[in-house]
This record gives sequence, structure tokens and C-alpha cells, in this order.
Amino acid sequence: MHRGGWGLLLLGGILLAHAAGELGAAHTAQRHLWRQYQVQEGVYPPVAAAKAPLGVAAWHPAAPVCCVLDIPRLHLRAVVLQGTTEAVLAQAPGHLPGSAAPGATGNMVISAHNVLFFRHLDLLRPGDPVYLTVGGHRFVYVVHRSRVVPVDGGSIVMDPLPPTLTLTSCYPLDGAILHPPWRFVVTARLQGRA
Repeated sequence: MHRGGWGLLLLGGILLAHAAGELGAAHTAQRHLWRQYQVQEGVYPPVAAAKAPLGVAAWHPAAPVCCVLDIPRLHLRAVVLQGTTEAVLAQAPGHLPGSAAPGATGNMVISAHNVLFFRHLDLLRPGDPVYLTVGGHRFVYVVHRSRVVPVDGGSIVMDPLPPTLTLTSCYPLDGAILHPPWRFVVTARLQGRA
């Protein structure tokens, strides 16, 4: 094999090791976050009734852990953190600041890296359930639609909507493009509590 071939092989190995390291770090972070979520569920004081979504007293927008996201079709169960910074998204899906609380009127937006959590987001179909758990309450959302939108093609609607959940990730979902100009967006509507 000539030098160019060895160089490409070495580069491929480095990229593979980097990706494996990121996945391992995210897995370790999720284990830690599960423990933190369990502690938080019993530690944080109730939110005032006027702010609590559908009577949920344990949701607190300043708490580091937002809720637990469960998507059966994707075999995904993950702790969701508050915020969408790189530091947050390296270890968990993130709840977009300013978007609705779980189960509340308006649009709750959860973003995640495609290669870490939302790689198979495109497998969701209309009618699929998505669950959010917080404060001992489990909210059931049902997928309404999915689409690919340009990053600069308008914002996600944050107006007072019926309770809506929007899941977003970079597109293409395989992570083949660094800083892609598109987003994959799944919209789900609140069906009720489980």
C-alpha cells in the first residue's frame, strides 16, 4: 500500500476512535444523569401552581435535568437537560430555553446531536408515541409529521399552540456533513397522560 493509502487508513482510524470516544462519553454522562434525575425528583421544591404544566409540581425550569424522553420506536430513553449548548448536547438531548414545559400549552423543543441520540429520528412515523416523564407524570405525545428544513429557513413556531413537542437534529442524520445547513424536525401533539 502506498503512503496515501496508509494516510487515509490512519485518518479513518483516528475519526473512528474519536466517534467511539464521544459515544462512550455520552453513555457515561447518561448514567450519571439518571442518578441526578432520581435525586432531583425528590429534592426540588414544587413550582407555583400558576406555572406548573397540567398540575405537574416537580418541573422546575432552573433545574439542570428537564425530564426523561422515551421513544419506543427508536429504542431511545434519555435524560433531557435544560439548555442546548455544546456542553449539554455532548451528553444529552437539550430542552430549548424559552420553549414550553412538558405537557404545557405551547411548543416544547428538544434538540440533540444526530450521531449521539437522534441518528434514527427519520424512522418515526405519524401516530408513533413519544413519552416525556417529569415529577412522576408521564405525558404521551403522538407524532404528527416530520420534515427537513434549512437552518435559516425560519424558526420553529413558539407561539401559544396546543401542547406540542418538537424534536430537532442536524440533517443528514448520519453525521456525514460537519455543520450541515439543514435540520430534521419531528412534530408531535400531546395526547394526554399515561
